[in-house]
Amino acid sequence: MNRSLLELISEYQACVNYLCSLFGDYYKNLDEDGIMRSYRVKIIPKEGYLGKIYFCFHGAGCYFKTETDEVELDFGPYSRCDGFDKYRLFYFLQNRRSKYPDLLDEDYFSNEFDKLVTGGVISKLPPPHVSELFYWKDSVEAVK
Repeated sequence: MNRSLLELISEYQACVNYLCSLFGDYYKNLDEDGIMRSYRVKIIPKEGYLGKIYFCFHGAGCYFKTETDEVELDFGPYSRCDGFDKYRLFYFLQNRRSKYPDLLDEDYFSNEFDKLVTGGVISKLPPPHVSELFYWKDSVEAVK
């Protein structure tokens, strides 16, 4: 298993969890069904700022831009924001190039990601959940 990729996934999840938590700080009346629902019923605007952090909702997700970073996420079932895929992780990696130099080759990155899938470390949620996002295997099993 590629230690750098595991660390990158953990860093991505910590970052998106923090960013999503900011909505609760700025919008006290969030819908109980989560951030995306709050956006859809117009409690949260399509785009705006959480302090100095810019956000913009799109499709099933949200884009964030901080002073030093850009983060792209899609929300999963139950308003989960801890899901990831190759695209979002590779995008996240671009502002961490010096920290994870071994992951910069896109083919290598893709192969290492696939090894985590075939090794059972990460997986998608089981039916009836329809999502292209991956999660740590133990968090998937808790949903079954």
